[in-house]
Amino acid sequence: MTIVFPLFGSRVSPRFDCAPAMLLVTAAGGEVTGREIVSMEGRNSLDRVNWLCQQGVDVIICGGISCFTMRMLTDRGLRVYPWVTGDIDDALRLFLRGQLQSGLVIGPGGSRRRWRCRGRGRGFSGRTGRFSE
Repeated sequence: MTIVFPLFGSRVSPRFDCAPAMLLVTAAGGEVTGREIVSMEGRNSLDRVNWLCQQGVDVIICGGISCFTMRMLTDRGLRVYPWVTGDIDDALRLFLRGQLQSGLVIGPGGSRRRWRCRGRGRGFSGRTGRFSE
């Protein structure tokens, strides 16, 4: 299995579409078998999606992602865990244990909590997967 993280230092990048690099992790039997960092400088969203498909990526764990890019990825059969923030190693550990969820905020030492939106107005609806006003 190949898992990709957009990088921001050692953390999941806040934006998939703007991340300067991606970390490709290969795993088998719940264990990491390889890691590779690849530059994404100069690649637009379509280039990134095509590249991920060429690499045989199965899973993307990312922060924010545009609806257009999300749709392109899921239409091509990739599993996407959006709105995940925190340290990549902690997120990877949770994923390999089957405990990672979209919208998870991963704190120091792997502590977890879910994003919570407050107030009214324009925002993303987790239930419908659409933006609302």
